Amino acid sequence: MGKLPEEFQVAAEVAEMGADVSASELHGLLSGWLAAGGALSADWPAQLLVDPALPKPAEDSELHKLAQTTAQQFKDTEFGFQLLLPDDDDDATDVALRAARLLEWCGGFVAGFGLGGAKSDGLSEDGQEALHDLVAMSRSDLEAEADSDEDALTEIEEYVKVAALLLHSEVAMARDYRRQFN
Repeated sequence: MGKLPEEFQVAAEVAEMGADVSASELHGLLSGWLAAGGALSADWPAQLLVDPALPKPAEDSELHKLAQTTAQQFKDTEFGFQLLLPDDDDDATDVALRAARLLEWCGGFVAGFGLGGAKSDGLSEDGQEALHDLVAMSRSDLEAEADSDEDALTEIEEYVKVAALLLHSEVAMARDYRRQFN
């Protein structure tokens, strides 16, 4: 299974493409779309950002790698799904920036999940709670100022990953499973 490209690499391609979205939010949007059972197309940024003027990512681009790797990670039985956030190993990346990008990722996920046509009334109680939590996070303002907040942020990131995987399993995987038997 592949590793996601670096956030700064995706951010550069997003800026070059002329999209008004952060790399983290775009990844959240893509992840939500896939979790809702949306199909991955060559022009996925234009489709998800509802801007037909956006170019298709080249096959050797970081955006193409992002889409392919995200789709693979959702199917990984080892739960290798990752969020595209600024690198926490970089001393220049502070906790507040990572927290802001995490909230953008959550907002993108919720929007992508809706674009994918998923309905919350078809989710289990856990699925509904996970979606509700992602919506609440996307509307919140995490205050992350001290180094001690890094552990809390890591826990929130892990919860968001599990929530995304749960929603993917309840919608996209369940739909694919039903198709096998119809």
